[in-house]
Amino acid sequence: MERLGLNDTQLAKRVGVSRTAVGFWKSDTNVPKHKLIPRLAGVLGLEPSDLSPYGATAPPMDEDGNTSVVAYLRRIDNTVNRMAEDIGQVKTRLASLESRVTGLEATVHKRLDALQKQIDNIGARLDRWPDPKGLRPH
Repeated sequence: MERLGLNDTQLAKRVGVSRTAVGFWKSDTNVPKHKLIPRLAGVLGLEPSDLSPYGATAPPMDEDGNTSVVAYLRRIDNTVNRMAEDIGQVKTRLASLESRVTGLEATVHKRLDALQKQIDNIGARLDRWPDPKGLRPH
């Protein structure tokens, strides 16, 4: 671009995109939509096939002008994002359930301890009763 005397803003204006879009292209963060390649090539004095990774053959596109690969990757990205949200919700629910189980476990242990004390008290009272026939085990 510099050899043509164009800066990012001038190129963006000639192609009909934002300066940010040109910056993304230059940094390989993004690529131009396929429908922009002929216009971009004309501004740069190149053939469209020089700019397209597909050469002169256009890849299939969706209704927004995105290649089918880009559309597919976006669907995958959306699916992954939804799954990450679902996993986050499951983790939150599991943490809540773990907390409840811990509380229930403590309650069960307290009740078992109380029952054991009652059993011990009953045994102690039984030991004080007379056993004239010798039926109580020792």
